[in-house]
Amino acid sequence: MFRHALPAILLVLAILAGCRRPAPPPPEPSPRLKLIREIQQYGESVGFKETGSFSRHAPHQGAFYRCYYTGKLELPDSYAGLKLKDGTDEGCNVDEQKYDVFFYRIEAVASPDTPATAALDAASMERLAVVVSHEDFHQQKAIRRLPPTVEEASTTLVSFLTAAGYAKSAQGEDSALYRNLSGEADKFLQKAEIIKRFHGRLKSLYQNAAAGKTSKAQAVEEKARLFAELEQACKVTPDPVSFNECPAAMNNAGLAFDHSYTKHYPLMYRLAASHNQDVSSLWKTLQGLPAKKWSEAEAAAYLEGLIKR
Repeated sequence: MFRHALPAILLVLAILAGCRRPAPPPPEPSPRLKLIREIQQYGESVGFKETGSFSRHAPHQGAFYRCYYTGKLELPDSYAGLKLKDGTDEGCNVDEQKYDVFFYRIEAVASPDTPATAALDAASMERLAVVVSHEDFHQQKAIRRLPPTVEEASTTLVSFLTAAGYAKSAQGEDSALYRNLSGEADKFLQKAEIIKRFHGRLKSLYQNAAAGKTSKAQAVEEKARLFAELEQACKVTPDPVSFNECPAAMNNAGLAFDHSYTKHYPLMYRLAASHNQDVSSLWKTLQGLPAKKWSEAEAAAYLEGLIKR
């Protein structure tokens, strides 16, 4: 009986298989993802390794939310010295009477799994080109060995040059996109010098307060005056199009965070100038750094040496 039933069963299964609808094709990438991939391909053309970042669209994810904070009279050199906890789209659960807080809505992070968020969707074309280049460069092996302040300075400078190069390649030297991006590296140098000056003045103030040379009340009063002065001084001209000219939070947390990117930026700017601002040539030099875990002082001294050669 089973011998006769088996061919019939196989026939029915074959018919059912034939009636099955073919699997739908994968969805087309969104226009934003296509644009991101164009920017990444330009980065790869100048030497970046492919990272896999932004391979998916997550429009329902607003951003990445982080809360950086530090004491009212404490000023770390970079975000590495700040306390950190996750936030939400509503803000930070941190006591702002006790701490200076910087609530950061991040469009993207340096990870192969990072998606294109709603914040990245809303970014201007200039900002998009810089952010994508920045996060992809962070994932290059030679860069990850550098200490945070040197890594951020190099990544920031390279992202400006890469974004401008992409704009020129995609839309031409006379395009508004290229004109807007071609001056960003110079404008950030202005910002770096301003941030360095005020970071130094506030750091000295807090050290004097800790040593008892200045009272806490005097330090708090002088702190408020210096931040008010910084708010006036940090107006870069002409206006940048891809970064905030002033700290996003006008307090110790915001200033320390910006100092992460600006502390060694003048050094990286001079290194890029020695390569005629050619990002491909600059990247080859950075790839040639000895394969070691660098201290900040060692990395800065080595790069200074490269400039002098």
